[in-house]
Amino acid sequence: FQGSVSKEQANCRSNGNSCASSWTTVDTVTGKNNYSPTTTIINDPDYALQGVRYVRILCEKKVGNYNDYYNIYNVRIYRKKMIVGDSPTGTSCGSTLTAATNSLLSQYGGTLIQAYENAQFFSASMTSAQKDAMFADDCVFTVEPNYIVRARGRTTKRVGADVTFMKEDHDRRLAIPEFNLKDENPPNWGLERVSSYGALNGYYKWTHEGMNTHMYIFDTGIYPDHSDWIRHDLESRIGEGIICTGTATDYTTTDHGSHVASIAAGKAFGIAKGATIHPIQVLDANGEGSTASLLCGMEKLLADGIAYNAANAPNRIQAVVNLSLGVEGRSDALDKAVKDMTDLGYAVVIAAGDHDDNACFYSPYDPAAITVGALSNDELGKNSKTSSSNYGECIDIWAPGEDILGASNLGEFESVSKSGTSVAAAFVAGKRTPPLGT
Repeated sequence: FQGSVSKEQANCRSNGNSCASSWTTVDTVTGKNNYSPTTTIINDPDYALQGVRYVRILCEKKVGNYNDYYNIYNVRIYRKKMIVGDSPTGTSCGSTLTAATNSLLSQYGGTLIQAYENAQFFSASMTSAQKDAMFADDCVFTVEPNYIVRARGRTTKRVGADVTFMKEDHDRRLAIPEFNLKDENPPNWGLERVSSYGALNGYYKWTHEGMNTHMYIFDTGIYPDHSDWIRHDLESRIGEGIICTGTATDYTTTDHGSHVASIAAGKAFGIAKGATIHPIQVLDANGEGSTASLLCGMEKLLADGIAYNAANAPNRIQAVVNLSLGVEGRSDALDKAVKDMTDLGYAVVIAAGDHDDNACFYSPYDPAAITVGALSNDELGKNSKTSSSNYGECIDIWAPGEDILGASNLGEFESVSKSGTSVAAAFVAGKRTPPLGT
């Protein structure tokens, strides 16, 4: 560690540059609570509790993948204001994102692609020299390549429509404010695990269904006609969404988003059986997007949260966001956008990643979010992490993530089995709803 640091240095590797020699790379971190930052290292006490974020910057090993031939970069402005609470003083800061964007592009060059007013980001096409010059500006927090964002986890088995419990379950009592409801034939072992201690007991018992909760699934889109989101009155629980990449029919060729949604909020496969599900499509039919497409979805939620909080002060927006996706490395831009959402009141749940590596090396991440690792099945309750799950001090909680049956995109009653931290995060997202829905 550098002896005295006046402000956080943006991820020096995220913009393709090598770290300054005064910064020491840390190979391992022994624990989230073992690093106690002081004001000699972090001037702003509001950020002193986020010491693990600073550790992550120094021990980061890799950056994400990106298609550099596009020359697209994502720019987060207001470096000083965000890190140490100082008012921006550079000539390019401006009073609004639009003013700052125009000033920066005018001074350093580049072509604007999209601006995200509420997230304080913009995407632009720039040369490497333009990017480096802009990054040095006092009003720029980070300039990153448009990293590829991918869905977490993998498919392990497809199951056809002969899964009769789905059809029999179609008329079960749901969204009724009763307590201690019980399923004596749960469709996956994860439901048993999250409602019991020790050995699996053969049933899933729950006390809430996420009523009045909004669940935002950032993924590949959701197959709208699956029975897992059809209520007992035959109305759908699929709410308003947004498409940030791909087409409106991508859900017909990929089932990742449908499966994740069913574990988080499916009436048979999942936890929050009464929640409204919002598909935020930031990944395409191949399960890929970019930091720009992910920021597009986050921009919508930030706008909604800002408007809600202004109209309902002092109350804050209460909703759950599931991010079963990420980059193959770190992104300061995504990390900061997650912090912006949690600051507004959103409960953000993130899949830790499936690289059998330290989760601190991957984004998105923020200490205020919930980062989830994946557990393998063990009927006696001696669950260990899956072979691929990430691990380390940035994991907040572990959840089932191996061979979990959930909804597919191939028909009303079709199902598929998947593994990975994407599934584990979905379980936690569903469980995060009680204080919001009661």
